[in-house]
Amino acid sequence: PIKLVRFVVTTFRNDEEMQKIHLPICFTGLLELISIMVAEDATFTQKVATRDALLLIRDMLSFVPPSSLSHPLGEIGSTPKRPYTLATEFYSINPIRSLPPKPDSASRKHVPVTTAAEDLFSFTLACVTSSTSTADVQVSQALDQKKTLEVVLTSTKLLQELVAKVAGKQSIQVVIMWDASAWRDALLGFIEQARSFEIVDNVISLLIDLSKAAVIEPKVNIDTRPLVGRMMNILLEFLRPQYVQYHVRTTKLIWALEGSTTYRHVEALIAESLTVKNGLPTYDAYEAFGVLWRLSDDALLPGFKFRVPLFNVLDTMRSDDPALRRLGETWMRCSLKSYMRILDPVMYELMDPTVRRTPATYSWQGRDTKLYNYEKPFDSSRVVYLLDTLTATLRFGGQGIAKVARGTPVKKSGHPEVYKRAFAMGILRGDDSYMDILIEILLRLLQSEPIAPLLPMIGPANSRIQSLSIDLLQTIIARGEMSIETLESIEAVV
Repeated sequence: PIKLVRFVVTTFRNDEEMQKIHLPICFTGLLELISIMVAEDATFTQKVATRDALLLIRDMLSFVPPSSLSHPLGEIGSTPKRPYTLATEFYSINPIRSLPPKPDSASRKHVPVTTAAEDLFSFTLACVTSSTSTADVQVSQALDQKKTLEVVLTSTKLLQELVAKVAGKQSIQVVIMWDASAWRDALLGFIEQARSFEIVDNVISLLIDLSKAAVIEPKVNIDTRPLVGRMMNILLEFLRPQYVQYHVRTTKLIWALEGSTTYRHVEALIAESLTVKNGLPTYDAYEAFGVLWRLSDDALLPGFKFRVPLFNVLDTMRSDDPALRRLGETWMRCSLKSYMRILDPVMYELMDPTVRRTPATYSWQGRDTKLYNYEKPFDSSRVVYLLDTLTATLRFGGQGIAKVARGTPVKKSGHPEVYKRAFAMGILRGDDSYMDILIEILLRLLQSEPIAPLLPMIGPANSRIQSLSIDLLQTIIARGEMSIETLESIEAVV
């Protein structure tokens, strides 16, 4: 019978009365009924009728206009009735069961989107809770994990569709009675055990949508390190070689998760996974990060958003441990994709506008030389680290990175802030390439000295900065492809 009803709903034209009156009543009434039945008996999820009923509810929802979801059910001025009770009275049907009491049900206006959301949240919670923590052994044995997965998958898709349908109507504010934290934790516990990618994809997408949706209150909060960590642990597993068919979608989910949080939890968690543990590098973590790096589009700015794990990889190339150094070099050969992804964040940091310099002139043997004085203290150790990293990268990249840096204009940088910082420093001229800007940065570092009061504080580090700058310039000159004018300007400063 349910399949026949689905055929009628999806095949024949639904007029305005059907879409605005009958479908909302049937949709909410049927949803409340199956929600109550699953909450009382976990084995109800195993029945074919339950899955067919969920599919019928999805079909109904697709034809219900968003405006009809926000208007109270029943006649204007009538006593509020719960959806199942309203449906049986409206169609003069004898109820198949009595409903358990529900707080405030007599005084609340039963708006379809509100009751539907509450019943769907209740339904999914009952399904995942019965699957993960059933105390009754007989009930636990009767539950087929595959059937439970199908029901949870369908119900979470239905929730996504309901949220998407009302999200476009800014006037709708859905205040529902539920424990958002308990529901979220139950679903995370379920996917941690299920490890089915389809359900993982659905649940994490739903959590992200609910965390960003402004229409539902109280909202689902996922913006904490432990919660993001639980989701990232699952997603990073699906970046392993045996799950190659899921790599692209997993990468998109990680970026969606990164975009839904206000703090850089994803970056920190990836960096933590790359940390050497018990004296051994985490090879699987480097492999997973390599897949994520390769499949990430340049427009997403992986070099900036995942700057810390990138520098973790670059650090391995300067390691004294041969195994760790080989791991980093292998990652660079297999996963780097573009040298610009390294040059952008490094040059961006080296052009930090908080490092203030004032121009000065130094005269020696009748020749004036332009210099710069540091006005205030800055993190000189970070500059040393960046130059060390750049040195290792240039040595590894060889002629290839020199050619790319020489042929790529800075104005084509994936991150516009690189161009803006170069312009603000006064080192950008027309169509200067990355190599031109890099040389100007190194020359600026060579020309800069701390004022006398700052000499004890940053003097030793500045000597190291200047030494590394000279080493880098020598490496660049050795690669060739440099104009006579550039060589003369370098010679004048050195």
